[in-house]
Amino acid sequence: MKFFKKSLFFILIFSIIFSVVPVNDLHADEPTQRIVVIDDNSLVHSEDVDMTLSLLTALISSSIDEMNTDVFIGSSDLGKRLPRSLSKSDLSQLRNYLTLSSNQGNNFIYDGYNLTSDLISFLSNNEVPSGTEIFWFTRGFNSSENKVDVSLVSQLFEPFSNNEWRLKIVSLPTSTQYSREVMQEISKSANGHFFDVISLEHFSLLLEKITNISMEKQLDNFGKPNTKSFTSVSIPPSSSSFSVNIIRDKADMVGEIFDPLGQKINKNQQNVDIIETPNLVMINIDNPEPGNWMVQSISEDNSRISIFSKVQHHLNLNLLNEPPIPVGEEYRIFAELKIRNEISGLNGSWIDAVVTWSDNATEVFQLKDDGLLTDEKANDGVFSGVIDTRKVQGINNVDLNLNWADIGTILVVSDSFKTEYYPVVEIQTNEKLDFYPDNEVEIARINITKDGYPYLTKSENINAILKDDLGENVDVVISPLRNIDQDKAWEFLIKAFPKKSGQFDLQVSLNEEYLGRNYKFDTSKFPLSFELKILETPVPYMQYISWTLISLMIISSSVYGFWRFRLPNPRGVLIDSNGELIVDFSNVKRKLWRKIIYPNIVYSTELDNLLIENIRFLFSTDNAIYLIFDSDTSSLGLRINSKPARVKNLLTEDTSIGMGGKLYYFSPTVTESSELWARKTV
Repeated sequence: MKFFKKSLFFILIFSIIFSVVPVNDLHADEPTQRIVVIDDNSLVHSEDVDMTLSLLTALISSSIDEMNTDVFIGSSDLGKRLPRSLSKSDLSQLRNYLTLSSNQGNNFIYDGYNLTSDLISFLSNNEVPSGTEIFWFTRGFNSSENKVDVSLVSQLFEPFSNNEWRLKIVSLPTSTQYSREVMQEISKSANGHFFDVISLEHFSLLLEKITNISMEKQLDNFGKPNTKSFTSVSIPPSSSSFSVNIIRDKADMVGEIFDPLGQKINKNQQNVDIIETPNLVMINIDNPEPGNWMVQSISEDNSRISIFSKVQHHLNLNLLNEPPIPVGEEYRIFAELKIRNEISGLNGSWIDAVVTWSDNATEVFQLKDDGLLTDEKANDGVFSGVIDTRKVQGINNVDLNLNWADIGTILVVSDSFKTEYYPVVEIQTNEKLDFYPDNEVEIARINITKDGYPYLTKSENINAILKDDLGENVDVVISPLRNIDQDKAWEFLIKAFPKKSGQFDLQVSLNEEYLGRNYKFDTSKFPLSFELKILETPVPYMQYISWTLISLMIISSSVYGFWRFRLPNPRGVLIDSNGELIVDFSNVKRKLWRKIIYPNIVYSTELDNLLIENIRFLFSTDNAIYLIFDSDTSSLGLRINSKPARVKNLLTEDTSIGMGGKLYYFSPTVTESSELWARKTV
């Protein structure tokens, strides 16, 4: 019976705790009612009373203003004792209420079965809505009492799960191990939750559940008697509240707060609210002055004191959403600061962006709102800075640390951005290029790649600007080296039409719609410089000579051809007195140069079988044939037709030529064989 009684109390207590919602974090499923049940047996020991008072204070003080907390104290007939509805205005009298309503010193144990029945009857008769949170503060059962089989009584807790009443049992510091185990099983039977506050550490965790506020631990002083510990807390501008919870083992342990001017905070200040219990001191400061505040704890023995804080402000910081950022490039990123949901600047502030890249490398970049360098406008709430992305794609985490004036970091927000490989332009050219006037010159070849692989695009997506040393533009033409797919290529040629020599700068950009971004890869920051030199047009001397020679050869050939055409070929024969053929002029084997130069003259030196020297045979254009000899040879007795020869002698049919006992006969037309000539001369 005692077991059930404690179970019901636990349910009531847990309901109240869970229903408390922080002012700045209301949930849509906020319960409409909270109930706390505290049995008499839980208020016997002073440490249990102190803990109950601290938890109940936190529960009521963190409730929304329009909602009260129904508290039952004692295990007598709940149907006859109405609960007392408590609000924040009752906090100062809460200890007196607990003292008057409890039965301290009375060790009488009420029947748990009756308590369970009475509680369920009360919840049903008063139509307590589903979702009501019921907190039960209890010490549970003593190990000296009869053991309780939870499975036998679990059916009594079915109404809690059926009606969706949320039972939450809190085991107080003096509970025995057996009681803790039993109460934990009971909470499971009721589909509820179990909390243990056996230590200060457990109490701080439960306090976070009660208030629904996650606080940051600032100090934790224990095991160091007669010591002071302190630390600073940065309060940013536009803060609505500064909340501090001091959790301590003993009421005489001290925690203090000092504002940026060093003034100690006290409850007499208009914007300060302090609620103090034996184990918990709750301090709330409305609209705190921005700056560095200090919290301090003092411990005189080995007891423990911890200080937690929470700053509520109206600052919101985030990266501006963008498509993936190109890898391996300098890129400008933006972060937006909102104050009370409005984009607003904060004088003297900047952001340290700690980027953890996808390969776990870490770098820090600074974003500013000063209107200088990469920032467009000062103090407009949009921070900007340039980051040098690594050549690794993936999801990159970033911590945005908002810093302000001399305070330091006042806000840390985690965000992320994605880096992706984008198309890039690779340029190939020479440092010096030569060309002739009025000619186009190939100044560069460009390749479009993505992560080292070809990327197809159209030539109209590529823009090239060529400037001379005076900054004037020079006409260029971009053409694909070869199209691969639908007028797309990845290799292109750039040709220019410069008018003069000098130093030139080439800028190439790629404008492409890629991954939802109007992406532009631009080399304007690092233009490619090279020299173009116009070559002087050479005088074509060799060409002139060649043409002259060719012309002369053609003319000479023509003249020679005409001249040669008029000259007759050698003809006729010479027969000796024995009728043997000595010379057939049409078949004389002559040297080529003699045939070319003297085509119609045959020299005696060319006739091996002719025993007459220093004579030549001239075949005239008038079809006459002459024998010509030098006058110096007349002494040799050269005779033509038995008469002394002259220098130039006409040879006709059967002309005889004799000298030195040798006689030859010439015939210009006869070509018979030597036998015929022999017969003729015999």
